[in-house]
Amino acid sequence: MMANPVLRKELRTRLRSKKNRTIQLAIVIPAILVILVSYARLIVAILHIKHENGEIWLGCAILQLGIISFITPGLLANAITQEKEQRTWGSLLVTRLSSWQIISGKLIGRLTPIPIIMILFVPFMAFSAKAADMTWQTMGGTYGILFASLLLFAVQALFWSWLLKRTSTATSVSYGFVFLLTAGTAIANELINSMRREWTDTVLLWFNPFHVLARVINLDGSVMPADLNFELSILCYVFGWIALAMLITMTGWLKSTRTE
Repeated sequence: MMANPVLRKELRTRLRSKKNRTIQLAIVIPAILVILVSYARLIVAILHIKHENGEIWLGCAILQLGIISFITPGLLANAITQEKEQRTWGSLLVTRLSSWQIISGKLIGRLTPIPIIMILFVPFMAFSAKAADMTWQTMGGTYGILFASLLLFAVQALFWSWLLKRTSTATSVSYGFVFLLTAGTAIANELINSMRREWTDTVLLWFNPFHVLARVINLDGSVMPADLNFELSILCYVFGWIALAMLITMTGWLKSTRTE
């Protein structure tokens, strides 16, 4: 993987470039706050071993999903538009690098801060899971939603960066996409319920990662209900297929353009 020149360039740029200091600070400061708050709560949990450890797991998972939703589009939305604005995109296309090397290098190189942030949560979540007797289904469902959301939010931001010409436009559309899947589905659900005058969860909430995440973690017992299992599967499959479709579209169009 490190033999990919695009990936090496992205990693060097993120570590050395002065232009990325604002983004780095936007990542480092929340990460430090997360560490301080999380481990302060961990000390409380150690002192009161039975104190709402399931809620601690839920809060920690929702916080990670919030970080993914907030940071990921900003990391990827300028990955290709920046090359276009600096007039270096054409030079990259005439190299011997394959289309997949270019796309994967941009994607993986820009995503490196997110796994680092998520790793910081692992000891804390492991303790919470053990103290709350968390089932493997709940833990697997939690991380399934987190990684499915990370993949989709990253790929869609890179897709708009490839499709559009300006960084500002790509960034706006990327965050708009995330907004529609999170706050947008919740608002639409409330509007539909207000028109029906009955308060139930509509199908739209199956595609809201925060809603499904909260439902998974609030489970009681060791067996996942069929309806929730269906919602979780729908969310992960749909997110995965959308991301795959965008990747195939980018690499396919890029390959055909370079061979013309």
